[in-house]
Amino acid sequence: MLYRLLILCFLASFLSIAAYPQSYVDEIDVIAGGPTIGLVQGVVVDSSNVYIGDIINNQVHKYEKDGEHVRSIGRGGQAPGEFQSISGLQIGPEDSLYVYDVSARRLTTYPVESGSVESDPRTRNISEGPERLVPTTTGNGLTAGIDGLWLTDEGRPLIAYNEPINPMEGIEEDRWIELHLGDNHDEGQDPVLRVPDTRNLILQEEERGRVSRMPFGKMPAIEMGDNNNLYFGYPNDLTIQRKPVAGEPETVVAYDFPRTELTDDLLRAELENRPEPELLLEFFSDIREQVPSSVPAFEDFVVDDEERIWVAVNTEEALEEGHTEYWIFQPDGERIRTIAFDRIMYLKAFDEQHGYGIATKPSGAQQIVRFSLDESLP
Repeated sequence: MLYRLLILCFLASFLSIAAYPQSYVDEIDVIAGGPTIGLVQGVVVDSSNVYIGDIINNQVHKYEKDGEHVRSIGRGGQAPGEFQSISGLQIGPEDSLYVYDVSARRLTTYPVESGSVESDPRTRNISEGPERLVPTTTGNGLTAGIDGLWLTDEGRPLIAYNEPINPMEGIEEDRWIELHLGDNHDEGQDPVLRVPDTRNLILQEEERGRVSRMPFGKMPAIEMGDNNNLYFGYPNDLTIQRKPVAGEPETVVAYDFPRTELTDDLLRAELENRPEPELLLEFFSDIREQVPSSVPAFEDFVVDDEERIWVAVNTEEALEEGHTEYWIFQPDGERIRTIAFDRIMYLKAFDEQHGYGIATKPSGAQQIVRFSLDESLP
């Protein structure tokens, strides 16, 4: 009986490996990094170039795909072509570049001719949304960037909105993020997408309150695929839905994922990587009471040009080894492969031959990297 049980366990393990082939990627090209890059908040690629949103230097850095720095676009300020808080990059029709500034509430478009960004950007203001909503962003901000802008296939902008927070007045439990078409959000217009907002961490300091994104808390992750399809999910479980801009949502990925216990060491490591870590660590006991008991099922996801869904899952091995593991799903939700990278690296964009992402060193320094799809998806 024991012998038969061992045979069955072996066959189950073998079938699991066969069903989900694995690749380990350690050949990764560094496209950009060093003193040119401050804090990356977005990476997009067109037919020839890589564009990097930098929220520290208030610039968009343009690189050729082989790593040659072409120029840095913009600077800090309020005039056209200047930025206060870059919070969304997208490539539009004919390789035009869209840059969204959530602080200035402004969308800047750079038409591209012969591979060169024109010197006269086109700007338009993003007004407040319906009722009390204001422009906002999604994402973790530190390792995988943030997003506040998505584009339809026709180049129409989708802007994220939520209600502003006053920490002294308290925060309602039922908060929402809404995506509205930025060129048409008349009073009473239904949102293209409405999902629960990011869970917040609330800390009280004598006469003032502090609000930040909850470490390991529930947070919407939103991506735009082809054919005007939005993809969205929440890291607390491995479920991803797809919704046409003008249609109803459907679940495309629903996977029973075992979550890893959130230990004190993992929580401290997260707080040490945030702004003002000394202050946060002083509130460690209060934060410990507010955070979930388990690490999220995944950190981020992205959709490639073939509509495959790449999900950066938090397996126990990935957390222990300090690398990033992606599970890849077909557009119909079938899991087809596992790819592990030898570093902390979150994918943000694809072309026909490569995937591009943000890699974070143990020191916190960021690099823009790429890897070959042919070698990882044979």
